[in-house]
Amino acid sequence: NDELKFSLRSLEKYASWINKIYIVTDNQIPKWLNTNNPKIKVVFHKDFIPNENLPLFNSEAIECYLPFIPKLSEHFIYGNDDMYFGRYINKFFFFTFDKKPIIRLKHQVSPKYILTSMYTRSILNMQKIIKEEFGKEIPYAPHHNIDAYTKSLFIECINHYLRYFLKTMSHKFRTEGDIQRVIVAYYGLV
Repeated sequence: NDELKFSLRSLEKYASWINKIYIVTDNQIPKWLNTNNPKIKVVFHKDFIPNENLPLFNSEAIECYLPFIPKLSEHFIYGNDDMYFGRYINKFFFFTFDKKPIIRLKHQVSPKYILTSMYTRSILNMQKIIKEEFGKEIPYAPHHNIDAYTKSLFIECINHYLRYFLKTMSHKFRTEGDIQRVIVAYYGLV
């Protein structure tokens, strides 16, 4: 559907302040993409994911490796190819003046889907992990939106929950019990 094309067009129109756009892919480059654009860098999985975990088709596992993209800025935003900017937005929509990522959550996932949705179980599991360790309940779920991160917090979270991350990072396909990147937001909040 050329979602990536329209996502990039919206980014250029409404968020042109972004310095570098990393397009993560498994050796696929759209024919229409101008790879000579200095703002765009195509990053193949093999460029930042260990060879023993390739090929990798699990988006949750791929997202665990995001802070290891070569030359990625300390402050970065992450979105999928089906996410668009609908109006002008500045960096303070994503980061506070003291450069902390702004975390956007929504109402809790519905427990009525717990039997039928691995996603619902995963979100509830991330909340359980935080509650068991820190005694803090975070009864909110992630939006399907562009999220703000700092590399240092992301890596700190990976190291803190290394056993969970290593397990997910090794799963070629989505697997029950995989960790979700929302754990970074929850960890940052507590």
